[in-house]
Amino acid sequence: MPTSDQFPENWESWEIDPSTRTSVHVWNKYVPIDVSVGTSAVDLLSVSRGIPSVNLVTNPSIENATLTEFTASGSAISQSSAQAASGSNSLLVNPANAAAAEGFYWSHAFAGHTEGTHICAQAEVRGASGSGDARLEIHSSAGVVLATGATISLSTSFQRMTLSYQIPDRTAADYRIAVVSVTQHNIDFYVDKIGVEQRRDGAVQPYVDGSLG
Repeated sequence: MPTSDQFPENWESWEIDPSTRTSVHVWNKYVPIDVSVGTSAVDLLSVSRGIPSVNLVTNPSIENATLTEFTASGSAISQSSAQAASGSNSLLVNPANAAAAEGFYWSHAFAGHTEGTHICAQAEVRGASGSGDARLEIHSSAGVVLATGATISLSTSFQRMTLSYQIPDRTAADYRIAVVSVTQHNIDFYVDKIGVEQRRDGAVQPYVDGSLG
């Protein structure tokens, strides 16, 4: 289970080859850039290191056919090469059409001492036809809805969904990030580019995975 040392904003502690000359260590230090011309005065620029993105989902683009990371809820899920927003595959969700809130969820034991940090989630969704709906939600480990994103009217193009939820507890806890139907329907939908981070700034970042560098 991740600890606070693995929060993205604490990345300076990940340095793998510290030395007594850390002030000039270029991997994670500010580096001045000389932009002067000839003998004119020297201007120095520093590029902010910022906070890196760390996607906790290990199969975010569904390129791996093993789907044990995801749990179906009122639906059937499978890897599909019919549609993709990134890579070659996406997650095909076939709602059972028995009730609203049918889809799937991804769960994670978020680190302790997390009061004030945020779960920042995102995904892209596409309908098999131009009808039906879906949205991103964050649930407790018992399935209680804690936060909901905007309702997406399914279309035949991928649309991005984002959601940020501030964790209220200081103890480690499981949370579920779900993509579900909003109303009862039987429209298949595809989900791709799933991203989840734990961040102090609460900002949902651009999607990242290992294939993007």
